[in-house]
Amino acid sequence: MFIPSKPIVQFEWKFLDLGLIYRYEEGITHYLPLCPPAQKALLKMYMSFDLPENIKNQLRVGSLTGEQFEEALFNRLVCRCNTTIQLNTMDLNNNNRNVITFQFNDYDLIKNPQLSLGPGNDKVLGCGFDRYPQFDYMLGPIFIQVSISDFTSHNNKSSTNIRQAFEPMSAQAGISLVQIGGRNQIEIYLDEMYGPSHSARIGSQNKFIVTRNGRHMPGFHIIYIRGSPGTPNHSRKVREFPDVMHVTFEEIRSQLFPNIV
Repeated sequence: MFIPSKPIVQFEWKFLDLGLIYRYEEGITHYLPLCPPAQKALLKMYMSFDLPENIKNQLRVGSLTGEQFEEALFNRLVCRCNTTIQLNTMDLNNNNRNVITFQFNDYDLIKNPQLSLGPGNDKVLGCGFDRYPQFDYMLGPIFIQVSISDFTSHNNKSSTNIRQAFEPMSAQAGISLVQIGGRNQIEIYLDEMYGPSHSARIGSQNKFIVTRNGRHMPGFHIIYIRGSPGTPNHSRKVREFPDVMHVTFEEIRSQLFPNIV
C-alpha cells in the first residue's frame, strides 16, 4: 500500500477493522485506502509499528534481500518525518566526502502519468509508482536510487541507468509523447514541480548541468543508497558519473538504525 513494488500480503486485523481500506479481487486480494486521508491515517499507524524481527536480524548481519532493505529504509525514513536526516556520502570511488541533508514533512506516492507530486510538494518525500523509471525516491530536486547491488551492477540495467534520465524520454504506459514534448525525465519532473524551462544534461566532463532559464538549479543531486555492506570502489564509473553521491549500508545502519546494531 505504501511501497508500490512490495508484494501483496495479507493485512493484519488491526488494519482491516478500521474501515479505512477496501478490497477487490484480481487473481489475488488487493487492499487500497478509501481516500487520501485514510492513507495518511494508515501510514501514521504503520509508523507506530516496529520492524519485523527477521528484518532486524538481517540488518545486524548486513544480509538483507532487496525487499527487506526497501521495507526497512522506507520505515525509517517515514518515521523521521519532520526531522533532519544527515548522511555522509562519498563519490563512486570512495573519495570526496560530503554530507547530504534530507528534510521533509510528509510522504506520498507519485501517480502515473505524472513524474512528480507537483507544485508545492518539494518538502514531501515522493516515491515512484511501480516501474517508475530510474529512481526510487524524489525529494524536491534530489533524486534517489536504492539497491542492495553495487552501483555498477545496478546501473547496467536500462531501467536504472542514470544516463537514461538525461536522454529524451520515450513513451511509456500512461505517459504520451505529447506530454513528454522531447524532454528527458529530469526536465519533465522539474517542470512539473517548479514550472517550465528546465534543462538537464551531462556535460563534456560528465558533470550534471541542470538549469532553469539558463540559471543553475540549486540543490540538484543524485544519491545512490546501497543496502549491502561494502565501500564504493568504482574507479571507472566515477569518471562517468563524478557527481553521484554514494551512501553506504554501514552509514544507513549507523544513522537510521542505531538501536538495532
